[in-house]
Amino acid sequence: LKAAPHVVTKKWVNNHYKLVTWKLASIARQFPAECASYISPCRVLAQLIRRYNLEYGQGKRSCFKKICEQDDIPGKCIVLCVSNLVIPQQQDILDAYFNVDADGAEPDTETEIACPIRVELTDGWYCIPATVDRKIASLIVKGKIYIGQKLKIIGARLANHEKPCSPLE
Repeated sequence: LKAAPHVVTKKWVNNHYKLVTWKLASIARQFPAECASYISPCRVLAQLIRRYNLEYGQGKRSCFKKICEQDDIPGKCIVLCVSNLVIPQQQDILDAYFNVDADGAEPDTETEIACPIRVELTDGWYCIPATVDRKIASLIVKGKIYIGQKLKIIGARLANHEKPCSPLE
């Protein structure tokens, strides 16, 4: 791998290593009899080299990379995977967000509280944090949306990205 150090940064390697191992582990879990030893250092390295060659040798970019670099729009229909969820364990934080008082009733006043649930989505090549509304947050809390699930997203917006940038920033 004759890669330029400014291209293959520690962030790039960490990101792709995480996603490659996750992909290989998913395949091994899906087909345990056929792929019992599917994850190996050689296979991970081969996948990293493949990703480098596709991205920097052939110029192919993932949908997140195109969107972050402002070469594509975020609102089009894309299929993403939930790569991480962080749900607060304190019920009072969730109750405050969902506007539920101590008796379980919803108050009349609508207060704007930032969603306490942290969501990360991936296109398979890069991960980005996502903000969700109350309806999606409710599905997450109920376990209807979970890590590894694919979601069809339409009408998304890119926040805090006025200028083109890398999805790793």
